[in-house]
Amino acid sequence: MEEIVEQVVIIGAGIAGLATSLGLHRYGIASLVLESCDELRVTGFALGIWENGWKALDALGIGHSLRQQHRDIQRLVVTSTASKQQTAEVSFKGHELRCVQRKLLLEALAVELPDGTIRYSSKVLIGCDGVNSLVAKWLGFEKPKFTGRSALRGFADFKNGHRFKQEFKQFAGKGVRSGFIPSNDHIVYWFLTWNPTSLEEEVENNPVKLRQFMLNKLEDTPDEIKEVIENTPPEGFAASSPLRYRHPWEIVWGNISNGNVCVAGDAFHPMTPDIGQGGCAALEDAIVLSRCLAQVLSNKSGKLENTDDYYKRIELALKKYAKERRWRSFDLISTAYFVGFIQQNNGKIISFFRDKVVSIEDAGHFKRVHLADGTAIKTKVLIGCDGVNSLVAKWLGFEKPKFTGRSALRGFADFKNGHGFKQEFKQFVGKGVRSGFIPCNDHIVYWFLTWNPTSLEEEMENKPVKLRQFVLNKLEDTPDEIKEVIENTPPEGFAASSPLRYRHPWENVWGDISNGNVCVAGDAFHPMTPDIGQGGCAALEDAVVLSRCLAQVLSKSGKLENTDEDYKRIELVLKNYAKRGDGEVLI
Repeated sequence: MEEIVEQVVIIGAGIAGLATSLGLHRYGIASLVLESCDELRVTGFALGIWENGWKALDALGIGHSLRQQHRDIQRLVVTSTASKQQTAEVSFKGHELRCVQRKLLLEALAVELPDGTIRYSSKVLIGCDGVNSLVAKWLGFEKPKFTGRSALRGFADFKNGHRFKQEFKQFAGKGVRSGFIPSNDHIVYWFLTWNPTSLEEEVENNPVKLRQFMLNKLEDTPDEIKEVIENTPPEGFAASSPLRYRHPWEIVWGNISNGNVCVAGDAFHPMTPDIGQGGCAALEDAIVLSRCLAQVLSNKSGKLENTDDYYKRIELALKKYAKERRWRSFDLISTAYFVGFIQQNNGKIISFFRDKVVSIEDAGHFKRVHLADGTAIKTKVLIGCDGVNSLVAKWLGFEKPKFTGRSALRGFADFKNGHGFKQEFKQFVGKGVRSGFIPCNDHIVYWFLTWNPTSLEEEMENKPVKLRQFVLNKLEDTPDEIKEVIENTPPEGFAASSPLRYRHPWENVWGDISNGNVCVAGDAFHPMTPDIGQGGCAALEDAVVLSRCLAQVLSKSGKLENTDEDYKRIELVLKNYAKRGDGEVLI
């Protein structure tokens, strides 16, 4: 039997495989891409390509042509299906995001490759064979773990155009998250993720049944996403798939490369889709990997060297690639998992922190939390996110946050017929009073008022009529536009008056942010005034750093170990989290 010998063999003609092959081709290095299917794999239909992904596509030389086929998305809009209210809107101004059809991306990569590139013992073996990678298994990686969530994806085809704005719309509530994003004037990509029951783990791959399943899950969502599902052709439905990911610590400790073998893309770092970085990360892999290999692979004569020195150079190049990509992949997997967990949760975690905690006690290497209703909860790690008046912070030895001498009132106005304000954040300052407003959308306007209260004003009655009159009195010398905002604030739009409190910065320097297996985050860690708008941002920073630290040590099996070594590891990573040092700067 004739043996075909190649310099580089890539298993899998997905995004990472084709992009790596094209990257090598740009450096003048030939490769062979092996694909088990008879045509390009288009599972997933579409993916979000962010700035980092477009930089990679530009480096590969195909960014311009793909931009011509896909819209630039302007903003993210998130709506709660429980409240029927828009819960978030994020502008992408200054950032490039396009929803790219997977088929067009793969075709754009493939057409740039020399004939015969995609079709079988080689100097280099690159595993780009997806989530269930045979190459990753050979390298010693475990099978990716099930997150407990499943996903359905697809695309709608509006023959006469769809009318949607260039927005990424999401809907969340009751453990279900869905959304859609236009790819161009006719094609709209959509997704649904949910926590499946045992009966739903395997949804039959029948377009009629998938459509009905989707519409049942989206019963409480706005009509616009139902319209998208209704316009999905039979071939537009992808089979239901469990969302899987690789434990981040496997990326840190595992063999990304071994000799002349390595992995890239989903074979390397399978992750949940919650931050839209799976495809982008595969493109990053391709650029780094092709650059590393280009430094050592000979293409002048086209001959394949077969020496120990040549093998060692390849091995070093792949180790360099693994070193460059290891921590980047760790961050992406960790962030995607925890973002998905937070967005998808059904409220039990949030509710727990809102329950009144009565006391905290030691229980060996665990902590036991007692709630007001008599419930006792034993935990391996206790994280205090219980706000300004945190019991956990008090347990750690922090003093009660100090009163700044200022109070605040906040609320929202609802202009039923639209407000007419520009997308500007307006502030008004004078006579010890600061106020302002900022439009949330065409109808809702957020406003605030801060002032130095007299002793009589420190405790105000929480009645909308009295609060409205109080605010208008305070705003007597301000322009009419903010008074108009207050007049259009419904009764439920007024929040109770609250004193502004903060923690002395030196307490965060000298105090115990963590102690053993206990720590604090968010307002419990660094209560601050709202003057630079960083309270929520700092809490998000805490979440990313803390989740990344804990991901390094928590048990893979989920079992609660009760050993000194396990406790010490948790204690050490919480100390590393506490070192992050940003808190005192932002206060």
